[in-house]
Amino acid sequence: MKSYILKLIMFISLLMSVSCCYAKGYTYMSSQDEKLQELFYKGFELREKENYNEALKYLKEAHEINPEQLQVIGEICSCYQSLDNVQELEKYSRLGLHIAQNIYSKDNIGRFYHYLAGAYHNHTCKQYEKAIKYFKLTLYNKPYFTNDYLPLAYSYYSLGKYDDAIELYKKAGNQEMAEEVRKAKRNSSPIEKELDLAVKYDLNENAQEAYKHYKKVLELDPNNDIALVRVAGEEKDSKKAIELGEKVLKIYEKKNDNFIYLYDYLYLNVLSKNYEKLENYEKSTNYFKLYLMISSAKEGDKAREEKDYELALKCYKKALENEIETEYVHYNYYAIDRIINLLFDLEKYEEVKTYLKKAIDIAKKGKKEEKLANYTCLVGKYYDFKKEYDKAIKYYDMAYEKQYNLDDKFYTKYLKGLSYIGLNISIKP
Repeated sequence: MKSYILKLIMFISLLMSVSCCYAKGYTYMSSQDEKLQELFYKGFELREKENYNEALKYLKEAHEINPEQLQVIGEICSCYQSLDNVQELEKYSRLGLHIAQNIYSKDNIGRFYHYLAGAYHNHTCKQYEKAIKYFKLTLYNKPYFTNDYLPLAYSYYSLGKYDDAIELYKKAGNQEMAEEVRKAKRNSSPIEKELDLAVKYDLNENAQEAYKHYKKVLELDPNNDIALVRVAGEEKDSKKAIELGEKVLKIYEKKNDNFIYLYDYLYLNVLSKNYEKLENYEKSTNYFKLYLMISSAKEGDKAREEKDYELALKCYKKALENEIETEYVHYNYYAIDRIINLLFDLEKYEEVKTYLKKAIDIAKKGKKEEKLANYTCLVGKYYDFKKEYDKAIKYYDMAYEKQYNLDDKFYTKYLKGLSYIGLNISIKP
């Protein structure tokens, strides 16, 4: 049984890696000219044995018989990649890409973008900006081909874009390299060195020493958000603390990052103890409303942890009563996301429908395409629970086309598969 499962897995893996297109001239190897097949498999076998130059002789002959056969071109690319022959790798990658795009074979488009990215990523070429462009296109066209996270991460690392590299190494599951990049980042900047020391003192609960280093960070970078928050937290003058806290908010607004408003320390440790102290402070401002919103949301989190879901729902709804709308911040997505998830758990589907409509309106107003895509997916989930599987599939398809995050795409595809199962069950007599 184990042997059968292993063979099945190997077969599926082979199908995923082989060019899959059915137009004349691009078909599976089994339908090709007998001589071409013989040359291809001989070349393939030699490539597997790492005898790349000999493999190329046979593969080139096969290519002459059918210059548009994508499996042959792919193996030629693989050989040139192993030989570090950037010029030939680029040439055949572009040829394969051109053919794959003409017949819209998405897997093959991803495959040849991968080879093209590899050409620019190669240590003899080192054109990392171009490599990044094509690795991203690989991932877009072949969303489950996650090996490209590693060379993409290295490309960012080589350009000194440490934060991007760290995130990608983490996504690829390579924590060791993520830590190496963190060290490089710290060593590359005096600000990062001071910040690193401040964080270490924080972890050791030495607030006084941490404060000194956060102050040094601010001397080097007056807009460093982490240092601003921590210095504001130690500031004894309430008015000054609020000035520093609101300066951070303005920085976050420019980053257009709604979720940064959930930063507990800023709201619950800095602003909460200072807004209340100043009797004459203008409490109708957006920032004060935003503080009230976050406080309610955190009460909801606590209730949810204690499994008091009705109370949690009440707190999240209270958070939405303090809607904030500025140039950058439209609403608190955090609260509305949790309301929708709780309503699903409590099987209150009619309320789900109401809040999904509100969430979609918010995402449209905020021009948040990825949020809009995920809310569309939740519309599909709503119809799934209502057992209207055909409608569910329609919305899953709409969401999948708009999603960029690979985990979101995978989850949407998984939900769509369940709807197909439900659809088949529902039509049985």
